[in-house]
Amino acid sequence: MKVLLIDCDPQRSVMDWAEMREQAEPEVVAHELRDLPAVFAKAQRENYDLVLEDVAGRDVRPCSASSGWPILSWCPRRPSMWNCA
Repeated sequence: MKVLLIDCDPQRSVMDWAEMREQAEPEVVAHELRDLPAVFAKAQRENYDLVLEDVAGRDVRPCSASSGWPILSWCPRRPSMWNCA
């Protein structure tokens, strides 16, 4: 399975994790949220099976950038007060 992990969180913790692992897979790249449509287009051209986005939990924009692409995308979110009730 070809996996791409996109670190869009300003903390860049996934990039730190990737450097500590010292392994080529999964591919980890850092991008700004505004770059996601182009990153998803490239992932589609390069036949990725799974694209994971690491974003700040409060940001709801990334999934809208990935919607419509025939790539499985998982976007973690911080639950609001209403989600926990």
